[in-house]
Amino acid sequence: MLSTLSVSAGSRVRRLALLLIGAAALVLALLFLENLTAQREAGAQNGAVRGEPQVSGYLDTPSAGLPVDAFLGNPADHEVIDGVGGQGDSFFRVECGFSHFAYDDPIRHPGESGAAPLQMFFGNTTTSAQSQYWSLIDRGESTCSGGPLDRSAYAMPAVIDEHNRAVVPSYFVAHYNTHEGQGGRANAQVQPFPAGLSIAAGNPWAESPQDAASPYRAIEFSCDDAVRGDDQRSATDSGTIPACDPGVGGGQSSLKVQVRFPFCWDGQRLSSADGSHMSLPVDGFHSLSCPGSHPVRLPSVELNAFFDLPAGATTNSWRLSSDAGRPGGTTMHATWIGGWNRAVLSEWVAGCSNVPGARCAQGLLGENSGRSLRRIAPFFGPWNPFTVATADDLAPLCPNSDTTVDRCGERANAAPEPAPAPRPEPPRPEQRPAERSGAGTSFDTAWELPHKGSPDDIVAYLDHLDAAGFDGTWISLLPFGAAYSVQPPGVGDRIAVQSDGRLRLTSAYRDRVSWILAEASARDLEVGLVVAWARANTCRNSGVTPGNGQSFGADVAGFFGASPALRYWVLGGDVSVADCGGNTLLETSRALARGIRSAGAQQQIAFHTGAGRENYLTFNDEPWLDVQAVQTGHCQDADTMEQKLRETVAASTKPVILAESRYYLLAPPWAGCLHSPQRPVTPGDIAADVAAGHRAGVAGFVFGDSRRYQWCKAQTDLVRPSDQCTNGVRSTFATPGEQAFLSTVGRSG
Repeated sequence: MLSTLSVSAGSRVRRLALLLIGAAALVLALLFLENLTAQREAGAQNGAVRGEPQVSGYLDTPSAGLPVDAFLGNPADHEVIDGVGGQGDSFFRVECGFSHFAYDDPIRHPGESGAAPLQMFFGNTTTSAQSQYWSLIDRGESTCSGGPLDRSAYAMPAVIDEHNRAVVPSYFVAHYNTHEGQGGRANAQVQPFPAGLSIAAGNPWAESPQDAASPYRAIEFSCDDAVRGDDQRSATDSGTIPACDPGVGGGQSSLKVQVRFPFCWDGQRLSSADGSHMSLPVDGFHSLSCPGSHPVRLPSVELNAFFDLPAGATTNSWRLSSDAGRPGGTTMHATWIGGWNRAVLSEWVAGCSNVPGARCAQGLLGENSGRSLRRIAPFFGPWNPFTVATADDLAPLCPNSDTTVDRCGERANAAPEPAPAPRPEPPRPEQRPAERSGAGTSFDTAWELPHKGSPDDIVAYLDHLDAAGFDGTWISLLPFGAAYSVQPPGVGDRIAVQSDGRLRLTSAYRDRVSWILAEASARDLEVGLVVAWARANTCRNSGVTPGNGQSFGADVAGFFGASPALRYWVLGGDVSVADCGGNTLLETSRALARGIRSAGAQQQIAFHTGAGRENYLTFNDEPWLDVQAVQTGHCQDADTMEQKLRETVAASTKPVILAESRYYLLAPPWAGCLHSPQRPVTPGDIAADVAAGHRAGVAGFVFGDSRRYQWCKAQTDLVRPSDQCTNGVRSTFATPGEQAFLSTVGRSG
């Protein structure tokens, strides 16, 4: 034991020294706490941060010890642009170069690498899905003026041009505004950002343009035809990407993108999943009146990106990586995680933000201070070359997989699929209104609409169904094949990927389907969503199997199960049990149904049978089955079909829907059909089929048009080839066959 050891004189000296050092450390700690308490009390008296977060260590980070002067530059390098900022407005501006692309969003998808649409990053060069304040403040280089003095992370979704390339901005500048003097509020003051604060702006899931004309003007797009400032000759200030070209205004043009962040802080939380730790002011972006719930006023962050247009370019078809079929620019959003050196932050807040009328250009730490951030090299502009990144350029971000510009593909892996974890029950869909006038339900068929229809055609189609009197439509989630690399028009991402033994929809395609469901709901239309088409995805090509069916069903139901438009989950499709390899069809259907119900989805599950009486009662006794959706072969005459339907309705314990009889105008050379290419299906045939179903007692009908069900696929209409694709799906609206169907079921527009 220590007490039994002899202690030499030297060791006594060392012990005495240690005691003296410990005492000195204690005194210094007490002095530090006293000083910190005094600072907080003074701050409270001045209306500063209330309840300052107890974030340990930020005063001791290596960033606090950076040699600030080594990263300062010549104030003469920073031009004060006339007209930038309103009269009396106080602001600080910092330029940043482009850093990197990544499929990461550290605020909305923290820790989830590859979970976001493609983002472009500025500032800290290490920003990723795992980034937070403590991983940024002392790591990485910075592409901003002043280098590591500003290690903040700035990000927004990639802008995709007409050639499907991600466009790198020619110029990027962050404004930190005070709006001092706006609205008669002179001498207003802001507080420095608290260490660790992160802020999100805009809505990456917006279904309609975010209003640039609102008092907050959080999202704005314009055509900048003069200088990079607030006095540019803008062709438009819009919530979506306007049509800009180099000829507008008679000179060089660029697309200007502006995103403004909320700047009223609750004084307590540094982040929140829903962004509720921050708030906009009470009466417009240029207001300084923060609500009582968020009383701490911070500098307002505004990101400005300029995309110069080369000769011949236009932004007519430009979009964001997150738009997923919406009008270009609809989902503009941005993220900011503060990474400022605390001393420099305090200097520009005191010398720029809180000085009436100060305009601190690109990096001046005070308009008349003689100090400025060192400008990034090379300097921007006046007009930099048009710079883009292709899918090949982005491929290293998506190892071991294919890639598109909008989003990475999933990594392939043959590992066995784990059992899906229980999911919280999603909100049950709203109660659907009473059926439209007429007996039973009347749906249309547009199986391939989600992955082959353009956004304009989808909207036109849904508008037509609504006006014509249909209850809705049945559509297929997956293509009629294993080609999951299909890229829907206006999405730029493939349908799904196989990964770790699972089949997963890509996020961009999920957004597309969600958008379709939302558009249907807005028109009071219902949807039968085919989870997997047996002939194409289950029994052939084996994309969906008994092994991955449960996880796929759970994923799909988790994504879409709360949609009020969803009426049916549809399994099966055009195949008999005997054609599917023993129990494969049964076990896959059971797995899909288990997954759907495990996610809490309550909609009815229908099984779309194969043709032939022997298939009409497929799985009738299965507890998960709610509806038999009978496919009568596309070829049977009305009398033959009526007899079979009567027998099926009488024997079935579940409602029976006549899901497919004869497709209008279809003249296929199929063996066994009772008609030939010279004898297409007529309006009279359609009416006779519906009448037969009525007499047999079916609960509803699903109409089919030869060009709609495969979305204008070539060679599907042998009678009117001019209407196949050249005139588009709109040529199928209000045809005599459709009118005969609606009239016979008792519907009309």
